[in-house]
Amino acid sequence: MNMIYKINGNDIHIDVTNLKDDEADWLELNDAYINFPKSRPEIIKAHLIDASEVGTIIAKETVSVEKLKKAAGADFKDDYSKYFSFDFQPNGTQYDLIYKVTDDFEIDGNCFSMPLLKGLLEKHPTVTEITIKKAEIKGSPGILFSIAGTNYYYYYDYTRIPRAL
Repeated sequence: MNMIYKINGNDIHIDVTNLKDDEADWLELNDAYINFPKSRPEIIKAHLIDASEVGTIIAKETVSVEKLKKAAGADFKDDYSKYFSFDFQPNGTQYDLIYKVTDDFEIDGNCFSMPLLKGLLEKHPTVTEITIKKAEIKGSPGILFSIAGTNYYYYYDYTRIPRAL
């Protein structure tokens, strides 16, 4: 994933997937230098998966964009200081969607960055709802977004290794 940095007035492209450091930590430490508007297409591209990579859907729930924005409050901004964490908890034969805003990228927390969510809403400005699904992704359980439009777009988080671009 290429991030675009503004340094001394120049745009510099850095492929953060080739860093030796932990990617989430590196992004948090360096997000003051990221040109988010220019980096959003790359952020979205890094999270995009093909429908063929999605297996059995275990649970799903649709959430309004306004509800997510309200839950994030002032933290719905372009930086890596806060993340949304999503999970489905068993409730009898059903699953309940649980989500929260967290300070840290939790490796097992199904965390999605605020810049990713902002980018998705910018790319799909007419979307009023996002479907969050617990499913098998490339054979492993995970959480993904499904955004309805002419086609479906699936996004997932960095708790799984994103496909090489």
